[in-house]
Amino acid sequence: MKNLDYYMSLPYVTEVTELSEEDGGGVVLCHPELGRLSTNAWGETYEEARGMLIEIKRGVFERCLADNLPIPEPKSEDLQKYSGRILLRMPRSLHKAVAEAAEEEGQSINAYIVGALLKTTERGEVAKEILAAIGSQIENTMRFAMFNFGEIGYYARDHALEKQAARRGAEHPSWAATQESSQVS
Repeated sequence: MKNLDYYMSLPYVTEVTELSEEDGGGVVLCHPELGRLSTNAWGETYEEARGMLIEIKRGVFERCLADNLPIPEPKSEDLQKYSGRILLRMPRSLHKAVAEAAEEEGQSINAYIVGALLKTTERGEVAKEILAAIGSQIENTMRFAMFNFGEIGYYARDHALEKQAARRGAEHPSWAATQESSQVS
C-alpha cells in the first residue's frame, strides 16, 4: 500500500531559483510535479530551503492521504527523452521585441523565453488544479439551482437558464469540461 513513507521516498524533480540581493536573497526550491504554488520553500541557504521543502511536502502528502486525494508520482524518467534544447523560429519583429524585453529585464533572450514559458505552463497547471478541486462543487451547486428553479416553475416556463448554460459551455472550455464530467459521473 502506498503510504507517507512511499511518497516521501519518490525522486521528485526539484527546481532551484537563486534570488538576487535586491529580491531579498536566498534560495527558492519547488517540486513542479506537485504544483509550484503548493510545494515551494525559501531559505537563506540551499540546505535551509531543502529542509523547509521536505516539511511542506510531508504536510501536502499527509493532507492528500487523509482526504483520499490522488498524489502525482514523479515523471522524472520521462525527462530522459528530452535534451532541453529546441530550435525556435519566429518573425524578425518578434525576435526584436523579445530581445528588447529581455534586455530591459537584464536577462538573456533564452532566460526570458524560458521564464515566459514557465509562467504560461504554470498558469495552465494552476487552472487545472483549481478546476479539479472545485469542479464537483460547481456541479452540485448547478444541480441544486436547477432543481430549485424547476420546482418553482422558473426553469420550466422560461428556458433562459438552459440557453445561458449552453452559451457558457460554448464560450468557456472549462465550463464545458465541467458539464461533460457531470455527464460521465
